[in-house]
Amino acid sequence: SSEDITFADIEARGFSGRTAVMVSGGARCGAYHTRLETLGGGGFTLYGGDRRTLTEAEHFLSQCTVHDFSRIFRTYAPAALINGCGIKVEHCDFSEASSSAMRMEGNELLVEYCRFTDLVRESDDQGGIDSWFNPTYRGNVIRYNHWENIVGGTTCGAAAVRLDDMISGFLIYGNIFIHCGGVHFGAVQIHGGKENRIENNLFVDCRAAVSFSRWGTRYTDAFAVPGSQHYDATRHKCHEEVEIDSPAWRERYPSLVRIGEDADVNTVINNIVINCEDFLVNPGEMQQTENNTIETLQD
Repeated sequence: SSEDITFADIEARGFSGRTAVMVSGGARCGAYHTRLETLGGGGFTLYGGDRRTLTEAEHFLSQCTVHDFSRIFRTYAPAALINGCGIKVEHCDFSEASSSAMRMEGNELLVEYCRFTDLVRESDDQGGIDSWFNPTYRGNVIRYNHWENIVGGTTCGAAAVRLDDMISGFLIYGNIFIHCGGVHFGAVQIHGGKENRIENNLFVDCRAAVSFSRWGTRYTDAFAVPGSQHYDATRHKCHEEVEIDSPAWRERYPSLVRIGEDADVNTVINNIVINCEDFLVNPGEMQQTENNTIETLQD
C-alpha cells in the first residue's frame, strides 16, 4: 500500500513477462514520461481505490509510451490495465499490438489526450480499449483521444472502444477516430449496455461510427428474473462487490435507481461522420440520436 511513488524518465525494453510495471493498492502512484517497448506481455497495471466506498486511488499514467507489446501473450496483455476507482491516463501513446491497448475496469476512470494506433491486428471481438461485464462501472470518461488503424477481427470485428456485456454510463467525448472498426463493429461497439453517451466525436473512413449488439429482455431479466442467464452474476456485482443502494452510491450515481430498466438506450449526438460505410450498425429504435452530421466526400 505505497503512496506517492512515481516511475519517471525510464526507458525499458525486452521484458518477457505478462506485465512490466505493476501498482497494487496505495494512493497517488504511477508513471511519468516512461517508455516501454518490445514486450512479451503488457506494460502498466494499476490497481487502486475502493469501489465500495468510491474512494479514489489517484493513480496515474502521464506522457508514457508503450510500443510493440503483447508479443508472447497475444491477448489480454494490454499496454495499460486500470482497475479500481479514480485512476487517470493522460497524454500517452499506445501502438502496435495483436490485441487491446487498454482495459478499463471500475469507476471514475479517465483516459484523455492519448494516441492509439495499429492495434487489435490479430484478435477478434476486441477493442483498442476494452471494458467487460459490469453494469455498476460508472463515471468513466474517454475524451480527446486520437484513434487510427484499428480494423482487425475475423467474425465479430474490432473496435477502437468496445463496451462489452452490460457496460453502461461511459462518456466518449471529443475523440478523433480514423480508419477504425472492422467486420460488424464500428469505431465504438456497445454490447448490451445503456446510458452510454457518444458526443462531439469525429469519425473518418471507419466501418461505422457506432455499432450495437442489443440485449433487450436479456438485460432486464438479469435484474428481475432469478435463474435467468446473468441474474446471479449481476446480483453479485451490484450487491456484494459493491452496494449500489448505499447512500454513497445513490448520491454519486442517482440513475442507478433505474439500473434494470430501459435496456439498450444510448445517446449519440453532435458527431461528425465522414466517408464511413455506415453511421450506426444495428441501432434498433431506442438509440437517442440528434444533430449528427454525415457526409461522403469525393476525391
